[in-house]
This record gives sequence, structure tokens and C-alpha cells, in this order.
Amino acid sequence: LNYYLADKFALFKNEGLEVSLPVGKADVQLAAVVSGEMEYIAAAGTVLRGAAAGLPVKALMFTVDKPIFHMMARPEIKRIQDLKGRTIAVTAIAATDAVGARAMAKAAGMSPEQELTIIAAGSTANAFAALQSGAAAAALLSIPFNYKAEELGYRSLGNVADYLRTVLAGLGTSDARIKSTPAQVKRMIRATLRGMDFAGDPGNQEKVIPFIMEDFQLDRKTAEASLREIVKNLSKDGTAADEAVRGDIRFIREQNKLETAIPLGQVVNYGILREALAEMKR
Repeated sequence: LNYYLADKFALFKNEGLEVSLPVGKADVQLAAVVSGEMEYIAAAGTVLRGAAAGLPVKALMFTVDKPIFHMMARPEIKRIQDLKGRTIAVTAIAATDAVGARAMAKAAGMSPEQELTIIAAGSTANAFAALQSGAAAAALLSIPFNYKAEELGYRSLGNVADYLRTVLAGLGTSDARIKSTPAQVKRMIRATLRGMDFAGDPGNQEKVIPFIMEDFQLDRKTAEASLREIVKNLSKDGTAADEAVRGDIRFIREQNKLETAIPLGQVVNYGILREALAEMKR
């Protein structure tokens, strides 16, 4: 939301930035950031896992430090164990929602690799569409799609945040960009922080809620609920708890059977964020 608001209300423009906000698979976007085809990526969890695996990228800051994904299922599915042998739609196989789906299944005593079929839909909207069409028995849905699913009678099997300590959204870029254009990176961080402030300012509610209603085609009640949930989970200063970051590091070590430690500095670079915060006196 903070990026859409920064675009709509000229917060990027005020920093001298012209920004486009394409939606796509997080792993594809990360590859584009590494190659230089894209400058930044908002899927912070994907950045952390890429950096932990050795890609030359860093998370610069975090906007939401909890994974707000709800596992929404067809009405006849009453518990996670009922998904054995069924299909679950996520955005991407290595994305935070997919990691969350596996964590939820493990907590329910299941073996996710053997008992679940996880499909990559490309976006949360597509995952919701897969649920509606019957292509998936369940889908990991973020705000506001989980509210839309509830209205249509789908059942919530839980929130990933109750099963997984990790980050969700933020700002990441390549090591090369941090080195070559630090001034631009700082302007991007400032605009991101201001977008977060704009979303959380009660004085802006009558700008933000109508924007959410129009942009996501929601009724006012759902838009208000969505905004409350987002604001509640916004990072206070662009950082995340070390434990949340280490959660992603643990995941990549387990997936790749790595025994060597991965320091936080390999995946996160708060240096320019700290400069921006000091200059903004936040």
C-alpha cells in the first residue's frame, strides 16, 4: 500500500523519482534486479532468501515485518490436514506465502513436501482466482483478498504470522546499485518511509480509504479493515526484528542443507536507511 500511496500522492515525485510498479512473480523480479533490468523489489522475504543463497542483493529496509497471509480454503475443508493430496495456490514456490504454507502444514503434523501440491499462481490475485475456479483447494491470500474470500464463503485455516516468524515486504536492491547510486537508493528509502507514514496517519484516512476502495474495488467496510490490519503491522522505522530475519536464514539453510552460518550482514544493509532516518529525524 505504501508504494501505491507514494505514487498516487506524489511522494516519489517529490524525491525526483519516476516509478512504475509492475506486479509479477517475486523470484522472476529478483532475477531482474540481479541482472539490472529492474532497480528495486518489494518482496523482502524473497530478497533475504536470495541473499542467503549467495545472490548479490540486500534488503535495504522493511515495511511489514510479519507475514500477513491467510490460508483460505473451500468450505468443506475444515482443517489443514484435510488438504492432504490437494492443491494449494501461492504466488511463487520460494515466496513467503509458500514458506508459510509449509510451516502451517508441518505444525499440523503433515509432511508438506510429500502431502501437499503447491502451485505458483504468479500473484495473490491469481491465487484467489485459482481458489474460485476450483484449480486449488486452498490459497494463501494477503489483504484484501482474504476478506473477499470470507465474503464468498471460503474458510480461514489460519494466519501464517501465527506459524512463521519472518518478514513480508520492504525494499531490496542489488549490491551493485547500492555501490553505484547510493543517493538514488536513499531517495527511494525516504519515499518509502513517507509512504508508510502517509498510510498510518489518521489525518489521511479520508484520502487513503477511498483510494483503497477504488484501486482494489472494495466496499468501505473491507477497505477500513484492510487499512487497520496493514497499519497495525507496519514497521516503526524500516527495520525488522533480527529474529524475523534469522527465520528466513534458517529456512534457506534447511532447504539447501547448509552447515555454515550466514551473518545478518550478508542479507541486510541498513546503512543508507540509518542515514535517511537521521536526516529525517524520525
